[in-house]
Amino acid sequence: MKRVITYGTFDLLHYGHINLLRRARAQGDYLIVALSTDEFNWKEKQKRCYFSYEERKMLLEAIRYVDLVIPETCWEQKRTDIHEYHVDTFVMGDDWAGKFDFLEEEGLKIGSYKSALNPRELERKTLLELKELSWIAVNITGSTVTVEVNERILPPDMYLDNDKACNIVARYTGQIHSMDIYDGQSDLQVGDTVLAGDLIVSGIVEDGKGQTR
Repeated sequence: MKRVITYGTFDLLHYGHINLLRRARAQGDYLIVALSTDEFNWKEKQKRCYFSYEERKMLLEAIRYVDLVIPETCWEQKRTDIHEYHVDTFVMGDDWAGKFDFLEEEGLKIGSYKSALNPRELERKTLLELKELSWIAVNITGSTVTVEVNERILPPDMYLDNDKACNIVARYTGQIHSMDIYDGQSDLQVGDTVLAGDLIVSGIVEDGKGQTR
């Protein structure tokens, strides 16, 4: 039996998630999904989910492509999962497709001798090549190379005209991870979900006398 494993949060399930699971299952006979716990998402990714871990787990278990759902509690568990669950294939989402092709130039490819690989140099060159990453670890265990990454959270583009009051609105649909408001006012809190175009911070402030500025 060929076992496949993939990792993710799988909050607000959509077509892309289902397609990933379908294609992952097609790589073998048994699909394991390591589902990020609420604690792991908040502590390591600064991400709050709309659905709880138990709710997300129940949704995944109802999908016919998924054979087993296990909790993902830390970045390092990928190494132990491969051995504990006798995994043959590791699957990532297609949003990373092609982004690691340049590592073949550094010798990281199928059939490479591990003695020829320098994990720290691979990490350094990957961070220089992929600006959207904030962290990477390359670990070699036996004949298996595991690459773990963490995405960088980039600040939004902003244009401020100090002579005019302005509002801050959501460019994309998502969830608020943190807020530091130095002027203006907002009724939202960390963890709230917003839709594209929703008002996040109003530049018009009303004082106790009903006057605005």
